[in-house]
Amino acid sequence: MQYIHIGDEDLKNVVLDLILALQTLLVARQLFSPNGRGILLGDLSRLVSLVVSNDFDFKPVIPLLNKVVDKAPDVEIWGAVYVLVTQSTPSPRSLPYLDRTPISFNTGSLVNTSEYRKHFDGVLKNELDSSLYIDIPDFFDAFFSELTSLELVAEAVFRKCKEGENPLYKDREGGSWCDWPEDAQEEKVLQWFKEWIDIFVEFAKANVSTLNVRRRPLRQPTQHLSGSTPKRKLDIGFANGAETRENF
Repeated sequence: MQYIHIGDEDLKNVVLDLILALQTLLVARQLFSPNGRGILLGDLSRLVSLVVSNDFDFKPVIPLLNKVVDKAPDVEIWGAVYVLVTQSTPSPRSLPYLDRTPISFNTGSLVNTSEYRKHFDGVLKNELDSSLYIDIPDFFDAFFSELTSLELVAEAVFRKCKEGENPLYKDREGGSWCDWPEDAQEEKVLQWFKEWIDIFVEFAKANVSTLNVRRRPLRQPTQHLSGSTPKRKLDIGFANGAETRENF
């Protein structure tokens, strides 16, 4: 690779042109801010103000410039943008109270307390609600693109579920899965997941004969989690191996 040395002023102009170009893209208005301040477009606007100042450090921009010059995939470029704005435009710090009382209350504030469920559950819900996102652009490509033929196999499995006189999945009324528990009781739902994941795996093996799926849902609805004062339970998770088949 050939490196070209440019002056500070030229570098500033290059960075400004790049950020302004990123701002014009629709995805900048669709991605959330990594600092919890609305959308990414706002962070890019704040970044422009920092770049034109005399105090901006251009070193954090280098990884992003390298991605652009190397024509890296969009996912990698936007990943570098996220890193840049996280480092350069951190979330604003609120002034603490004089008595140093925390101004935000989260699950970390409950450490070494009695952890009463009536207190803990509400705080946990608020904490999760602020961290859940839907319809993230390019999520599938970012996390699953390296899995060979995953999309083709998934489409084949879903197509198989809709075949026959009594399909496992019905398109009518917005789509519904066969035998889904109407009352959605915990034990019934976990049993439904167990049986249906086995069916999905068999459908997938019909398309990829060499497929070896070891991951299964681990359900422990009656076993409490260790390390927590209140008796909490894992509803459902995924684990590799089959050492405890009675829970699968």
